Amino acid sequence: MDSLVPWYLQDLAGEIERLKLAVKIGDLTTVRYIAHGLKGSGGAYGFPDLSSMGAEIEKAAVTNDVELAKSLVKQLRELYTQILEEEL
Repeated sequence: MDSLVPWYLQDLAGEIERLKLAVKIGDLTTVRYIAHGLKGSGGAYGFPDLSSMGAEIEKAAVTNDVELAKSLVKQLRELYTQILEEEL
């Protein structure tokens, strides 16, 4: 699985950008879908913090809390940057 981590992190960059756009336009269905995937994949690839963040974003989308979702997506981007720095 470790050999797949770089590919996962590369793909994740695109997902985060899609998530950022979806939350910006208030498309909470897409936010929920992407966050749900992140919730599963984060843990599978050894990043439980990504998984937890995905769960939080999904919950914000389900409750139609756009402002919370925006805040959490910003935190997700910061977490992603931190993970990249640690992995490289």
